[in-house]
Amino acid sequence: MTNSKLLAVLLAAALVLGLAGCEETTTTVVDPQPYEVGDVLPGSWTVTVADALGGYMAERLVDADSEDDLDFGDDSSDYVEILVTGRFGSDISFTKHHAAYPTLDQTYYLSSQVIIGNDNSSNAELTIEAGTLIKGEVSSVDPGVLIVSRGSTINAVGTSTDPIVFTSANDEGDRAQGDWGGIVLLGNGISNEGPGAVAEAIYQPWGGTNNADSSGTLQYVRVEFAGTFFDPENELNGIAFYGVGSGTTVDHVQIHCNKDDGLEFFGGAVEASYVVITGAGDDSLDWDNGWVGGIQHLIIQQYGSPYAADKLIEADGEADPTSDPYVANVTIMSPVNEYLNMKVGTLGKLVNTVIVSSVASPAQVNDTAASTDFIYDGVIIEGYEADDAPVFDAAATATTPNVAVIEQTNYDGSNQFDIDNAIFTVLQGSVTAVDATTHGAPAAAQYIGAYNGSTNWWSSWTTEAEN
Repeated sequence: MTNSKLLAVLLAAALVLGLAGCEETTTTVVDPQPYEVGDVLPGSWTVTVADALGGYMAERLVDADSEDDLDFGDDSSDYVEILVTGRFGSDISFTKHHAAYPTLDQTYYLSSQVIIGNDNSSNAELTIEAGTLIKGEVSSVDPGVLIVSRGSTINAVGTSTDPIVFTSANDEGDRAQGDWGGIVLLGNGISNEGPGAVAEAIYQPWGGTNNADSSGTLQYVRVEFAGTFFDPENELNGIAFYGVGSGTTVDHVQIHCNKDDGLEFFGGAVEASYVVITGAGDDSLDWDNGWVGGIQHLIIQQYGSPYAADKLIEADGEADPTSDPYVANVTIMSPVNEYLNMKVGTLGKLVNTVIVSSVASPAQVNDTAASTDFIYDGVIIEGYEADDAPVFDAAATATTPNVAVIEQTNYDGSNQFDIDNAIFTVLQGSVTAVDATTHGAPAAAQYIGAYNGSTNWWSSWTTEAEN
């Protein structure tokens, strides 16, 4: 037996064991045999890619009306499904249309872990065409999850009118937080965990010594209904950045209805811009392990029950290196009274930000005594009754001269799924918008919040779907 066939056998056997207790889905292929191009698998899947590291892609052509007189592909209701699973050591592509049937869209299904590259060896690139739909297999035990290994890259470039969408394999209306695993990028960046740390839930190595490392590009990408929760120490996020370097491009990304954190950064120096995080089940934004990148232009919109979240932003620092990101031009909308929880050791800057609550008290800021160097500059906290609750604890009060706590009157909190709430008029009070570049951000953006008063940059490519 060849090495490639042996790897395929092992992969298939592992798949059988791992899926034994999972929910039944339509995407799983369980058949312990080596896979080669042209093999026909149970369920009429035909293998089109068989990688030497054991990964494979298989397609299924679905005739929507097998009794009509049209050939497959001539009926606009016909469609093509692509199953993807395993580890790939060669470049692969996800395309919106099938080469032989250019009028038909394709849907990709991530079954179990789909891993690009082999940890700084057999490096590969996954290219995803604008408008492509990718669905994650639904399971509480072995969900679909996309993992980009150290040294490998993803090139996912959508457009404002044709975004790339990652979502649940369940039908619309039956989707929910935590259906599938989300995206994990593993880089060679610096962290206080040192090189070769292990990522939670997927148990893959991450980190190194190169904060300029590149894991590729994510542009106009939407990740929906992800974030499978295994236990308190093993959770998947919408997108997790482990040691991801500043050579990575991340802009125009939405995380929607994720069960755990929306975005979480573990070390590294990756920066992001034009980000929307809606309906997170835990923290909307989380960082740890020495992240020194940043985000500019960020909308966070938390939902009420049953989507109730934890923190708006949770930040950890520790030491060697300490986390020290910039977070600038942020609009935060929350129906609950939650915290910006800046924990022991984190540094950083929160700049030109408005936090508005539709409940009686504004969001509170818990800034522990050990992180008194965290900078707040141009921050407004609005609530219906601004005097009801303390905002900053004593440790942070002396370092927040350009912060206002005011009572707002013009935020429409009645429709929590309406992202356009981000355009509400900011009541500036005594706060002065600052040049965000003085705090490390790439653009001056000298206004409060994510909206500049004229450009709804989140329009057309984001979603507000409840399920």
